Amino acid sequence: MLRTLRAEGVDVSAASSELDAPTGLILFEPRLPDVTRVHYYRAGSAGSRLTPGVLDRAFATTTPRVLHLTGITPALSPTARAASAHALHLARERGTPVCLDVNHRSRLWTADQASAVLRD
Repeated sequence: MLRTLRAEGVDVSAASSELDAPTGLILFEPRLPDVTRVHYYRAGSAGSRLTPGVLDRAFATTTPRVLHLTGITPALSPTARAASAHALHLARERGTPVCLDVNHRSRLWTADQASAVLRD
């Protein structure tokens, strides 16, 4: 994934890896024209292990032009939720514009839980 991002011109110098954790994955299986089966493989993924410290290291190397947050990451685990909030804090501190894609996944958390976290 990092190689592909680099090839697209994305600066991945602050990226980190969890070598003993799988990459989260979602698969869409079209069954009929109107029916798609969705399979999630996120439990124990590297994304679910994200911590605020990773964001400190990333922001220490550069200030992003834009921070894009998704509503999926904070739903993955308490540490990923804390990391998302910390990223928002760091971006605000540096005057970085923030883009939020709510991308609500009801299998990960309820609308009320998502709303309570994503209002910030």
